[in-house]
Amino acid sequence: MSRSRPIERIGLYGPWGYGNLGCAATVDAAIQNIRVHRPNAELVCFSLFPADTEQRHGIRSYRLGTGGWEDEVQNPELVSMRLAGWLQSRRSSVLRLAGRLLRRVRMEAGMIPLTYRRLRQLDLLIVTGGGQLFDFLGGALSHPWWLLKYAVLSRLAGTKLIFLSVGAGPVDARLSRVFCRIALGLSSYRSYRDEDSKQFVQARIKFRNNDPVYPDLAYSLHTKEQAPANGNRRIVGLGVMTYNDPRHWPDNDVSVYRGYLERHTAFIGWLVERGYRVSLLVGEPWADRDTVDDLVANLERYFDFGSNDAPVRNDSIRTVDELLEQIDQTDLVVASRFHNVLLATLRYKPVIALSYHPKMDSLMEQAGQARYCLPIHDFDLDLLKARFQELERDGAVIRRQFADLLTARRVALEEQYGRVLQGV
Repeated sequence: MSRSRPIERIGLYGPWGYGNLGCAATVDAAIQNIRVHRPNAELVCFSLFPADTEQRHGIRSYRLGTGGWEDEVQNPELVSMRLAGWLQSRRSSVLRLAGRLLRRVRMEAGMIPLTYRRLRQLDLLIVTGGGQLFDFLGGALSHPWWLLKYAVLSRLAGTKLIFLSVGAGPVDARLSRVFCRIALGLSSYRSYRDEDSKQFVQARIKFRNNDPVYPDLAYSLHTKEQAPANGNRRIVGLGVMTYNDPRHWPDNDVSVYRGYLERHTAFIGWLVERGYRVSLLVGEPWADRDTVDDLVANLERYFDFGSNDAPVRNDSIRTVDELLEQIDQTDLVVASRFHNVLLATLRYKPVIALSYHPKMDSLMEQAGQARYCLPIHDFDLDLLKARFQELERDGAVIRRQFADLLTARRVALEEQYGRVLQGV
């Protein structure tokens, strides 16, 4: 049973810590608002890469899990590790799989009691925002398994577990759905960042409960807005991602990726002809930088990037603050990543979304901008140009709509923070 006492020790859980700026924005928002409601609370994180998390967010961080099939430093003298290494060196795929399983079991055997002791020290564990209910990367034994493990251990440790404005899908494997269903059932509070996620959980994961819907936590992020750049030329923020890039995308197709790049190259050329500057934006720098490099290679056929007056900016973006600073300099945004689009609305920037997931469609529909949401896979370049011209024309109206939207979403999230942080 949960311990009855004030919330003074809080853990934030999430499969982040590898430079995804959308995840970083939701964590920053959660930390800011927890400190408003529980100023004396001690905060810790459980993430994929604790060193990165500590550097970005300034709080103690622990490793979330064994990292799927990633190898970790183990005692080579252990019989189990020697056997696992031998199996993994065999030609047989069955033996290699057995070796990975053995290594994984050995690592989990050491991780589980350590995780339990850490959870035992907490009053509350928050699964923070983002697409936490999914198995797109790594299958059932990555994110769904980690959720199950932390949910069970939290219950055993007497630590309250809540899911806060989470997204859902895809969850394809049957075992993934079972793991997610059990984890949700062991939590004391759940909310979803949109109605589509809630319906997905009910229909696909088969977890049916009358849980609330609250906005994405990033809408509660407070940062200082930068003054726009001075100059006669307007700026378009163009956010790209690794869509179907074989180096990063699980279900990939190099021809689709090349088409994505070519249409962006042509679109940038059209923008420059219309007198715009273009600022290239990323949402996951370590991966998206490869896409930016490929796009720049295409653009170098037309533009001199070494010129101080180059029409395309390719500045380094590594943090949420740097991303927001770039968005602040723009007049309009066209973006592929979910939180690039969300942060544009946060800054009242008229935005076109190139959608790769239902969450993007839902985001734009709820913002009253469904007309400016195009499918990323095969978006028509002429249609994109036409929508962009409409965006130019209706920009002032859209900015006022975003101001009203942000006010409403911050009020809703403030209500939720107050609801879940008043006590265990």
